[in-house]
Amino acid sequence: MITVADCERVQTDWFRYRATNLGGAVWEDGPLTWTDGPDGLNLMFPAVLTDATLLRGLLRAGTRPIGAWLGLDVDPEPLLRAGFERGWSPWWMAGDVSGFDPGDLERHARGQAALRDVRLPPDRRGHHVLAPLRGDNY
Repeated sequence: MITVADCERVQTDWFRYRATNLGGAVWEDGPLTWTDGPDGLNLMFPAVLTDATLLRGLLRAGTRPIGAWLGLDVDPEPLLRAGFERGWSPWWMAGDVSGFDPGDLERHARGQAALRDVRLPPDRRGHHVLAPLRGDNY
């Protein structure tokens, strides 16, 4: 069973990968993980957030915008006190792909284009896959 924690870990790994491989940076500051890459500067799913730990990241960011990814059980008050505004909330989705035939996606013209855009090198552990369901267009 895939959990929200699994989704948070994968999202953090994706932002880490993009920052590290596309000229950005990743750093840890106590319990905080920060990524600075093509998606901008992001705070990734802290377990606990305090004014002091947040302040160090804000000082490093300067005037640049920061995205903050939080789990539902994390108190957002330090962010709100620092002037952050609530944004959208992700809806994590997962599906069983054990019976999925990759050839079906390869034969779908738009799916084929999507695979070209998101396929990672074969030595990577994670993959982003866009798949139409029941012939739906997206």
